[in-house]
Amino acid sequence: MEPKHKRSSFGLYEMALLKENPYTHEVRARQISFTAEFKRIFWVRYQAGEYIPGIFESLGYDPEVLGIARMYSLASNLRKCVAEGREFTSGYTNRAKSHRRAEKTPAPDTSAMQHELTYLRQQVEFLKKITELGGGTQRRR
Repeated sequence: MEPKHKRSSFGLYEMALLKENPYTHEVRARQISFTAEFKRIFWVRYQAGEYIPGIFESLGYDPEVLGIARMYSLASNLRKCVAEGREFTSGYTNRAKSHRRAEKTPAPDTSAMQHELTYLRQQVEFLKKITELGGGTQRRR
């Protein structure tokens, strides 16, 4: 029987089965996370060219319960993890949150820009007054 393609919710019975597996870190209705040990074993076997659903099945997971999308997304996520040089950890790493914090730069000092803006506004007002005082009179040559 071919594993399901759609990433769907786990039923109560499926969640109980998944929790029994020693390689399961956490199970929720719509997601599962794996232990670091599972990820290391999976990665070695994946690099050796084994079929992804076969790896899951041999480590005690039913590919029918997990679904193709979950299994292949784990392989994709582990590839990214290895490419970035990160260690395999149990559960999720919240990588996106840590990257957002790292990329956030402190706000630049705006006092110099504020001063320049004030000065330019004063110049504009001065130029307006000069043109008003001139009142259309032309300079003599």
